[in-house]
Amino acid sequence: MSQKLPKVAIIIINFNGKKIVKDCLDSLCRIKYPKNKLEIIIVDNGSRDGSVGFIKNNYPTVKVFPLKKNTGFASPNNYASRRTKSKYVVFLNNDMRVDQDWLISLVRSIGQDKRIATVSSKILSWDGKKIDHGGSDSDIFMNARLEGYGEKNKKGVFNKEQEILFPSGGSMIIERKLFLDVGGFDSDFFAYYEDVDLGVRLKLLGYKNYFNPQSIVFHHHAETSKKLPVEKIRVLQIRNVIWIIIKNFSDENLGKFLAPALILSLQRTFSVVNNFRSKKYNFLKIKYPDKKKIPLHVISRKEMILLSDLLGYSDIIEMWGKFLQKREAIQSKRKINDEELFKLMKSKFIPIIKDKEYAKLYNVLLKTFKLYNTNE
Repeated sequence: MSQKLPKVAIIIINFNGKKIVKDCLDSLCRIKYPKNKLEIIIVDNGSRDGSVGFIKNNYPTVKVFPLKKNTGFASPNNYASRRTKSKYVVFLNNDMRVDQDWLISLVRSIGQDKRIATVSSKILSWDGKKIDHGGSDSDIFMNARLEGYGEKNKKGVFNKEQEILFPSGGSMIIERKLFLDVGGFDSDFFAYYEDVDLGVRLKLLGYKNYFNPQSIVFHHHAETSKKLPVEKIRVLQIRNVIWIIIKNFSDENLGKFLAPALILSLQRTFSVVNNFRSKKYNFLKIKYPDKKKIPLHVISRKEMILLSDLLGYSDIIEMWGKFLQKREAIQSKRKINDEELFKLMKSKFIPIIKDKEYAKLYNVLLKTFKLYNTNE
């Protein structure tokens, strides 16, 4: 049996994760997979907590690539994938603990059909009582959801192996050559939604993304992301969703979807800063400010969120030309139409946030841009 199993490289990105990476690595030592077919790689994103020394001293068989600064999630995974010769690469978050059959279940799934490009695991809370990821879903504007998130982990729930829209970068497998051939994760994303973008690109090329509930991991939710300022996370989430639409939607659909997606994104910003209204600012009385007399701490929390979101929109504008070039490359190779994507969206007409004003605008935009009949 060992002779038939392929060589696999497990790639873990670490950023100041000394306290959590131990559980991850210890669980990997116990998996049912031949050690001679296994390679564990950690790319350290400029940690300052002694992570690199700790890993090297306690896990001598683990390969460590230390970077000088935090380069996010996308770029270091691409970096490590180029430095292994294993047939498959597995991307695993450092705040995961894996089940003993986790890897062999992924390998068996991806090997059953050449059209299956990625296979993702079932992700449970650390104590196993709740679902973190029971599959992937999205609305029609590419606002991603994790199926079952927060629900109780009952017997028989989210236990069906099935095709999903996109993989979970927290625990997924893909053939290394295919991953690199399609460009890997988009490094401009830095972090967040790079797995969604990858899954959509693969689907457009005629491949499938699968969910295997027999491959189980346990998750310390957001242990890495909470180390990032929420303002930075908002910048990434604002721009990356829009970039997916710009890159991947067809010529026929780009105009129909981009405008309402941007309008809804702005509405989400105003929903978060719920008391912000332009009426409270008398623009006729505003004078040109002397920057030296305005300390940063006078900016309110809500205004910081507004500024962060504006930076996200600024990135969309600034990178417009570059993403049009990416779009051209993707569109020239696509083998299926957008309707095949929409078929995998179980929540395609369900707003991503529960807000009355947002839901009202959402439905108005669906009607205005005639999007109700998509894939119906």
